[in-house]
Amino acid sequence: MHVPDVAIEATLAELRRVLAPGGLAAIGVWGGPDVESHGDADQFEPPRLFSRRSDERWQALLGALGTIVEFEDWAPAADDFWYQWAVVETGG
Repeated sequence: MHVPDVAIEATLAELRRVLAPGGLAAIGVWGGPDVESHGDADQFEPPRLFSRRSDERWQALLGALGTIVEFEDWAPAADDFWYQWAVVETGG
């Protein structure tokens, strides 16, 4: 969720590169509407980047790693953030 959109595909490609064939990646992030922004009230400098991705977009991106064997979300659309959990098995 802190990886900018311009770098997410390369980041996932690197994750795929280091995973063994048939390996599992368990990934949990905060998702939401497809929005990238900095926290206005963030106490950190520079402010943290939040790249929220919809369930559909996140699943499409994770498909580059392999087969999604589990995907869950908690409280989707309850607000602008919800938790996304996925287990992905890399291809052989």
